[in-house]
Amino acid sequence: MFWLRHGVGRANPTSTRHLAAYLQIVAHPDDDLFFLNPAVQHAIDSGSPVTAVYLAASESDGRNAPQNHPDRRAVPVDFAGYAAARQNGIRAAYAQMALGDRRAAWSRVAQVLAGGVPVEIATLVGAPAVRLVFFNLRTQDAVADEPPRWLSALWEGSLPALPALRPTGSPLGAVGEYDREQLLTALTALLREVEPTVVRLLDPDPDHKTYDAASGAIAYSDHLTHTASAYFALEAVRRYEQAGGRPVLRESYRGYYNRHWPRNLGQEAFAAKKALLDIYGGVPRDCGDPVGCGDYQVGDQGHVPGYGQSTHPRYPGSGSWLLRQADGRLAAFGVLGDRASVWRETRPGSGKWRGPDLVDGAGLVPHLYALVGADARIHLFGVRQVLDLAREGHRRVLVTTVESEPGGPFGPWVDLGNPADGAVDAEVRRLEMGMPVAAVGANGRVQVFVRNFGRGVSSRVQTGPETWGPWGDLGGSVVQEGLAVTSAADGRIELFAGTQKAVLHWRQATVDGPFERPSMLSVPAPAGPLTVVKEPGGRLLLVFREAESGRVLALRQRVGGGWPVNPASLDGRGGFGPVAAAAVPRDPGGTVLVKRDDTGATSLSWQPAGRGVSTAWSTSGVLFVGSPAVAVDAGGRVVAGAVGVDGRLWTARQRRAGSGEQFGDWTAVENGRRQA
Repeated sequence: MFWLRHGVGRANPTSTRHLAAYLQIVAHPDDDLFFLNPAVQHAIDSGSPVTAVYLAASESDGRNAPQNHPDRRAVPVDFAGYAAARQNGIRAAYAQMALGDRRAAWSRVAQVLAGGVPVEIATLVGAPAVRLVFFNLRTQDAVADEPPRWLSALWEGSLPALPALRPTGSPLGAVGEYDREQLLTALTALLREVEPTVVRLLDPDPDHKTYDAASGAIAYSDHLTHTASAYFALEAVRRYEQAGGRPVLRESYRGYYNRHWPRNLGQEAFAAKKALLDIYGGVPRDCGDPVGCGDYQVGDQGHVPGYGQSTHPRYPGSGSWLLRQADGRLAAFGVLGDRASVWRETRPGSGKWRGPDLVDGAGLVPHLYALVGADARIHLFGVRQVLDLAREGHRRVLVTTVESEPGGPFGPWVDLGNPADGAVDAEVRRLEMGMPVAAVGANGRVQVFVRNFGRGVSSRVQTGPETWGPWGDLGGSVVQEGLAVTSAADGRIELFAGTQKAVLHWRQATVDGPFERPSMLSVPAPAGPLTVVKEPGGRLLLVFREAESGRVLALRQRVGGGWPVNPASLDGRGGFGPVAAAAVPRDPGGTVLVKRDDTGATSLSWQPAGRGVSTAWSTSGVLFVGSPAVAVDAGGRVVAGAVGVDGRLWTARQRRAGSGEQFGDWTAVENGRRQA
């Protein structure tokens, strides 16, 4: 068996390296460099096996020349040569990531996978845990006298098969054409061989750029082949798990969408990313291969399109998934495979856990929002994703479940629908419903909020133990994914959302009343999801990342209400993704923040309550998926949590209660999966 399940490599502080394995399935060589990195670099640095799969030959127009070439049309067309050059570039980039040597040697072999699909497998000789798999499907429409060839058409069935291309110099022999079922069979076989803990893919539901409701004409923010590669990846994972494969953690990353929003990587992180893009682009051209050292259409201009300056997980997660139950025990929630799972402390403050216990009901995307209701029962909110052969058949559904009693099992998932339900173009609008956040009003009713197709916010309010009111539109525009909500000291619900230029703020006009129109906080546009926490004393603290630095910014509500215009910088060594927060009500009180930094590891910071800020962060080495979380246990000790890339719950707990007290080491909960 050629796959290395538990490889070793360069050491990293993370202790998850021996149990994690990554499989990423993308469309083109360079998708992982543009859209997934720096997460790929973090995975390689950890020493875990990393297998990258490229579905398309990516032959484009066959001209391996810069876009600004004075006469590109005069460059000879060589589809096989251009595909080979791009593979030269991606191998060089991975060699640089793994060994610091872009010229490092590779072993290249041909293998026929299940389904009769031949692939080329490249193994990095000096780091054999790093492997690249090329399917070489022709997915371009560059030849005028041939019909268009698109991976999306293969998925939908309008194209019966796609031909493969043999790149120049490849060890592949004869290649043919392959249908949808063959491709899915081959991908499922790869999953069985690799046995990944994490599968990374592109965005299955990209945002639209423009939409004409009258004609139905819509333009999406991403490449159709990117989207189709995500469909194939998700379906292969579903088949793998249904056949008995272990549940995997799914991570989807946005593609061209990145260019439309504030950039979320700091200068140092992007400089490292751009250096790899330059190598992929064949800079310098000294490899000696006549087809080219890389993708000269990218060259050293990988920064120009503007989408490499960010790394946006499609489902950023929320920091709400770790909380204290009514009986004092902590409970943690995650999505393993496509099912919700729960870990619970065996007794309050013990630091010992049971789980994960599986909650019945499949099809969830990797985002859960958890809160304790007025009746002390835990409510979970998630999104069920339905894939269909036709894009119009895809949909997203908001779902919720609640404990039968405090600390008890969860009941069946209840379908709360989608803000687009009932619209004449619902099949289009349903695809872009965002991830839920929720809060409990002063009257004890739960209210849930999501981003809608119009990039505003929609909401539903609980009207009874098992009933909900209709969808309401709260307004807003150009809202980013990653809402933040809380119940303020006076009982009113307050909601926050980042836009391209600032932060929108909604609040109830009166306790339990309707929401006012959103106001704008004149602060820099956040580079990702927001977090809001009610500090000891009742003031709200709003936390988000600064564009183009990844630093953490904090905005503290003024005494008596109102908001300043200049957020304080908490620094934090960059990173991307949400910042989790929890208020600590004693000795003398404050807020603990947990986040991912530029190394991919977790960092923690104590913030004093209601006065000043701290720029001090402590960093540990746990690599994780989604968002970290933080809560206070029954003994007043702060507990940070993360779902590690090995699929286990990891926690770090204060040695004793008190602001600023040291945390113990991160430890993992050994999985003992059962039905919840």
